[in-house]
Amino acid sequence: MKTVEIIKRLLRIITISTIILLFYTSCDDACEHNNESDTENNDVVSVYKIGDAGPGGGIVFYDKGSDFDGWRYLEIAPNNIGLFNWSTSMIFTSDIGTAIGTGKSNTQRIIYSHPDDSDRNNAAMACAAYRGPNNLSDWFLPSKDELNALYERINFAGINISGSFWSSSQIGTNEAWYQSLTNGDQLNGNKSLLINVRAVRAF
Repeated sequence: MKTVEIIKRLLRIITISTIILLFYTSCDDACEHNNESDTENNDVVSVYKIGDAGPGGGIVFYDKGSDFDGWRYLEIAPNNIGLFNWSTSMIFTSDIGTAIGTGKSNTQRIIYSHPDDSDRNNAAMACAAYRGPNNLSDWFLPSKDELNALYERINFAGINISGSFWSSSQIGTNEAWYQSLTNGDQLNGNKSLLINVRAVRAF
């Protein structure tokens, strides 16, 4: 009798041990699969360096290090759009910034506050109408600090650009900031001046 009970107990122990072993084996396989999936997903994430071709067909010139606020990089269009007025309507646009990251919102505010302008006489509107080599619609006129970030990285990024360019940052009703990308001077000029425009996009 005792022998039978001992055998039954041993069988229970063996059965339980087998179940536990199968559980952990299954868990290990699942965890390994998840790790492989994570690695595969990470491989899909694109990391850009300064000077790389951007997704819009431009050249990456700025990396803020994270995608906080929905973007990490700035790329500049491969060519100038042309010579434009900042605006022919002398209107003060509220909430215009100078910092890196404000160029896109500046552009949107300029367009909204200048209903009588068009992409023929307004630098911001010209940038918004630009599509670039890859037909993207989110290009904008860079802010004062974004334009300066471009100047600081021109040589490192291998960008062939010179001359003066409008920023989307204004000084007052009649004047706005522009910058020489030849020598780095940041200047203010009457908004009616015809100055080079090169679009930028964030991604």
